[in-house]
Amino acid sequence: MCRFLSFAALKETYFDCPEALDDGMRLVASDLDNLMRHGLELRFGEALETFRLGVTGVKGDWPWLIEAGQIGRAHV
Repeated sequence: MCRFLSFAALKETYFDCPEALDDGMRLVASDLDNLMRHGLELRFGEALETFRLGVTGVKGDWPWLIEAGQIGRAHV
């Protein structure tokens, strides 16, 4: 299992500029989408291999997950 830090910012950064978190998440999602669809080509000697990456989980506390995922709260 591998864990990668893909985005970090002080809460004050995106509190003062709310679109900073959305912009950061948009960039991360775009990069991950590209790695899944097109992969990363690496050469091993004469062989050219394409590796694809798939995200299987996203971790964070509830406030961050709600904000980063733009999840609305609803009570039914």
